[in-house]
Amino acid sequence: MQLRYYQKDCIAALYDWLKTRTDNPLCVLATAAGKSIIIAQFIKTMIQQYSSTRIVCCIDTKELVEQNYNKLLEVWGNAPAGVCSAGLGRKQYKNQILFTGIQSIYRHANKVGPTDILIIDETHMSNLNQDSMWHQFITELSPRIIIGFTATPYRNDCGLIYTGENAIYGGVAYEYTVKQGISDGYLSTIIPKTMTTHFDMQGVKTHSGDFAEGEMQARVNIDEKNESVVDEIERYGHDRKAWLIFSAGCDHAHELDAILSKRGYKGAVVLGDTPNQKRDEYIKDFKGGRLKYLINNAVLTKGFDAPHIDLIAAVRPTKSPVLWTQMIGRGLRLAEGKENCLLLDFAENVFRFGFVDEMVFTDKKDKKGDKEGVPPVKTCEECDSIVPAGVRECPFCGYEFPKPQPEINEKAYGGAVLSTQVVAEWKEVEDVFYAIHKSKKPTPTLKVEYICKDFERYFEYICLEHEAGSFPRGKAIRWWMDNVDKYQAQDIDVVNWLRTNGYDSIPKTIKDAFLLSEILIKPSKVKVIQDGKFWKVLERDNSKPALSHQPEPEYSHGFSEEELF
Repeated sequence: MQLRYYQKDCIAALYDWLKTRTDNPLCVLATAAGKSIIIAQFIKTMIQQYSSTRIVCCIDTKELVEQNYNKLLEVWGNAPAGVCSAGLGRKQYKNQILFTGIQSIYRHANKVGPTDILIIDETHMSNLNQDSMWHQFITELSPRIIIGFTATPYRNDCGLIYTGENAIYGGVAYEYTVKQGISDGYLSTIIPKTMTTHFDMQGVKTHSGDFAEGEMQARVNIDEKNESVVDEIERYGHDRKAWLIFSAGCDHAHELDAILSKRGYKGAVVLGDTPNQKRDEYIKDFKGGRLKYLINNAVLTKGFDAPHIDLIAAVRPTKSPVLWTQMIGRGLRLAEGKENCLLLDFAENVFRFGFVDEMVFTDKKDKKGDKEGVPPVKTCEECDSIVPAGVRECPFCGYEFPKPQPEINEKAYGGAVLSTQVVAEWKEVEDVFYAIHKSKKPTPTLKVEYICKDFERYFEYICLEHEAGSFPRGKAIRWWMDNVDKYQAQDIDVVNWLRTNGYDSIPKTIKDAFLLSEILIKPSKVKVIQDGKFWKVLERDNSKPALSHQPEPEYSHGFSEEELF
């Protein structure tokens, strides 16, 4: 199985973390980025290099237990792996690699025995309070290392899961965002649409970080509103293959289902109390195209994989950035014949969260009320798409907006779901300069200055000296690997450095990076986008001729098992 570049980078970042740090790493990867493949390849590589390593991979749903186990068998057919899951009818404890659900295993840590690495998938779901299943299991298992994977490093009850007194993770070892995935072509574009049907949520109480479900459902589950919601789903979804609908509650789900069924559509309702056999049957029929829609009450989020979904109807308001990200994530997967996924946001959740691919998860203690501004947007009069307020032409249909009014409300609707929907521009590069940049912060960076036509200048700052395992360092490593050509080295000092440190080595100091700047490829163009008062460099077009094939050097992570543990 061929790994994507960021999946390889994630595994390398984990090894880098384990080599240089003693605390636990967290990997943050966008929904649909292929976490199960990364987990499988990491497990295979680790055990092949360190044969006595014992690994447990734990999660909270049987579907993901089965998915992660099957993915490992795809990567490594004869892996010494087993499954402990009551839902899957298997109770294995002693395999060298164990995939398990927390409900099935938390009372049986003593049966599992000594464990080197505990991998927690969807780790934002792991409640670590003193009386929780997770706390009991981790305490009794006492693994040497815990590695977490998630798309949303946040919990409603505590904020960021890698900060604070009770955090089990020391930081983010690697991150791959929705924006990167869409830009790379690995994730589907989400196109948001403005709905005429809205709900008044003012005054609804908050419970556990989200709208209180009883009050929320009372505001949403209204006969006239339900008919109007279905009207708009029909309007936008008549030529779409698969609809996934999020309801505001169980009764609401059944009401929407009754209306859709009456209008001749075939679908099903999946709720928390739906029997497993029925649920599996509905999902199988939906994936097979025999059902047009599924309605759920925030049940079909993490672990639900139906790539052909090309319309999401969010009829459930939420204050939870985790739930919102998971809901939208169901439409991010690619599928044959799928061009994009429409987001019908009846609940106006994008009012609350802004760009999905630039959502900032912060600690609760860092929040200063709920008055944070979000990027102003507007609705295209031609196609109803939600676009940034500053664009003069709709990126979806080409409609030209009239000249803006002198005043713009800075607290306007922030519903552009993806910041990549802001129009970026390619600029032709005439020259590139590199410098060692020192600011008020103690860590220097490599300053990259692009000189473009008409003397326009754009800047990047490459953080190669940041802490090993940190997101800035990982991003800088990727940038260096993408933009270096070791075969163009000419200066004797550069050649000597490469001979001494290795031709594939990444400089660890800005001084070394500056020395090696002659082997950095000069791009023909850079893609830039305005970000407030500044411009951000999104991409380089290196346009270099194809090199003759060079054998890939065998990669060694370069530390012993004793150093690892």
